[in-house]
Amino acid sequence: MLREVELKYKFLNQNSFKKIKDHFSNNSSTAFQQKNLFFDTSALNLYRNNIIIRIREANNRFMCTLKANINNENSLHEPNNLLSNFEFEFYLSKYSSRDPKILLKKCIQENSENNSTRLYLIRRIEKIIQSKCVYNVGHFTNKRNKVCIRMNEFTLNLELDETDFGNNDISYEAEIEIPEHLDPVNVNNNMITIFKNIGVEFFQSESKSRKFFKKIQKLS
Repeated sequence: MLREVELKYKFLNQNSFKKIKDHFSNNSSTAFQQKNLFFDTSALNLYRNNIIIRIREANNRFMCTLKANINNENSLHEPNNLLSNFEFEFYLSKYSSRDPKILLKKCIQENSENNSTRLYLIRRIEKIIQSKCVYNVGHFTNKRNKVCIRMNEFTLNLELDETDFGNNDISYEAEIEIPEHLDPVNVNNNMITIFKNIGVEFFQSESKSRKFFKKIQKLS
């Protein structure tokens, strides 16, 4: 099945974040703004079972993501900031993007080379929600700067995110997706060296979706 494996880093403040952006200013990059909408039941049954349904709006395109966490704890040999998920993504028309019933129906009908991942996620979602109502439980926005970086003979995408969770809660983070043929420990060591050379501290970062749902739970 298709896995998403990525390293995440959190930075102290905007000044640290600017240092990183300045360091990569000559690299090929793309900047855009995203709106991330999340769907769940009123009791957050999906989130409580490590399932995420998200729609991401960016550049007038709508991407739906189904995601299930597969490593609650990293092994002794993996970085603490390594996250791994089963993931399936597909594009939606903007007319159907906010309707959970149409959303799930389209996902069931979707066909791709990653069918095993899609079917696995759909079965888990259907088992959890059963007859419960699924609706849009909220959103956050983030400005993303996607930077191409060279690591040995490979080109990787480093995503620099300024995320606004509302009420002046802004986080500054970076994440980098790890292809299956690369060792995440080596990639992480290379990133740590880069941050040290820039003179920027970093911290272990949880996923944005987890932070979002924690805020929802506090408000409920």
